[in-house]
Amino acid sequence: MSMAAVVLAAGGSTRFGKPKQFALFQGETFIKRIVAAAIEAGCAPVVVVTGEDSAQVTLELTGRTVSIAMNPRWSSGLGSSIGVGVQRAMDLAADLDASLLLTCDQPFVTAAVLAQIIQLRLPKESFSSGNTMWRLLIFPPRRSTSTPLRITKNSINP
Repeated sequence: MSMAAVVLAAGGSTRFGKPKQFALFQGETFIKRIVAAAIEAGCAPVVVVTGEDSAQVTLELTGRTVSIAMNPRWSSGLGSSIGVGVQRAMDLAADLDASLLLTCDQPFVTAAVLAQIIQLRLPKESFSSGNTMWRLLIFPPRRSTSTPLRITKNSINP
């Protein structure tokens, strides 16, 4: 199965007060952490959608096997970034089965969690890892007739 990862990292982080992509968790930036998890889980291609801080995100990911997709309309909303990312993934992988949609601010999502989700790929409403429920989406390519796997986050336990 060919599974892309589309990492949404285009937003302005206005509520957070500074770019979330560069917040640190266990000594690693959020963006490096989620990208590393996607790569380790076997996602290919890994597409990172950038926007306001595109140059800085690109620099932060130097040396990583990712495709940067700049969304010039990032401020118009999340939907435009999803479209840019999924389209880039489809352009890069003709045999793509699905795209795993991730956000850059998910520091508790590990490669093991992503690998389990990819392996399961069942039409369930939520996925649990320990006591934590995750909100993730797997999108089949546009040419597919199957419905997306919706994985919702009901709570995060500290």
